[in-house]
Amino acid sequence: MRGDVSNLVGAQDLRTVSLLRKELTEETPLSKETTLQVETLNSMRTAPVPAQEPHITRQQQVLVVEDEELVALDLERCLEALGYGVTIATNGPGATVAIRRRKPDLVLMDIGLDGAADGIDLADVLRKETDAAVIFLTAYSDRQTVERAAQVEPSGYIVKPFHEQAVAAAVHLALHRLRSERRIPPAGASSPAQQAPASTIRVGQVNIDMARHRIVLDGREVQVTKKEFGILQFLAERAGTPIEPEAILERVWGAQFAHYIQTLRVHIGNLRHKIETPASGVAIEAVRGIGYRLVESLGSSSIAGN
Repeated sequence: MRGDVSNLVGAQDLRTVSLLRKELTEETPLSKETTLQVETLNSMRTAPVPAQEPHITRQQQVLVVEDEELVALDLERCLEALGYGVTIATNGPGATVAIRRRKPDLVLMDIGLDGAADGIDLADVLRKETDAAVIFLTAYSDRQTVERAAQVEPSGYIVKPFHEQAVAAAVHLALHRLRSERRIPPAGASSPAQQAPASTIRVGQVNIDMARHRIVLDGREVQVTKKEFGILQFLAERAGTPIEPEAILERVWGAQFAHYIQTLRVHIGNLRHKIETPASGVAIEAVRGIGYRLVESLGSSSIAGN
């Protein structure tokens, strides 16, 4: 595995992520989360690239929000060696300025920032400024912290002390997902108005527009988060069929969050509040011992897709 990783991300040319962490030697085993990220990254790199995939020439930008100078500088060297443009901020005001000026594609956010607001609070505020992917970087690995962090809908979670392979894999995967979500068109592509009608799924009176990431209920757009949209889309794709919580978490959050059931319950509750109305004709049911399913409530019409 380590040989494959070195060839994949050029790790042999990188400096260690932390010069002070002597215990991080080549013999230190990778965590399950890191191994999964690396295996996924290997499969993505070896898979054939579709002919229509856009070619991105702009250097992708990463904002590192970290108040430990040595860690921030080591991350900067690691990321620059991977070809990314890097900006460092040590606090909330600095991060806000950097986002407005640099418009980063990814934010590496330390949870344990000094000050009134920690990294989770800051990431939540920064969501109003940017659609950049967020990866949390922290020494905390307890369930309460991770579940609280999951409410901000991060693209990844790296526990300190970390391997440079974990950083490379997590950043690559997060940016890959971001490109897919943004659906950046290739040069010369037709405008949205010239394209074919977007694919939608309709359940009851709820229309889910996958291409435009919109949910329309009775002619009115319902404001949902990315994670809420992902949950509803997954349930609608298999409307009437119960889906295990772990499957929803892995599909919407990623494999590293597959066991954070309470996080899913919170999002399901928020989603129910938004779409379970007399006009919608749908409900999200909890099926004991199995999971959740999207069903039409009494009096609605049909389940359809186009």
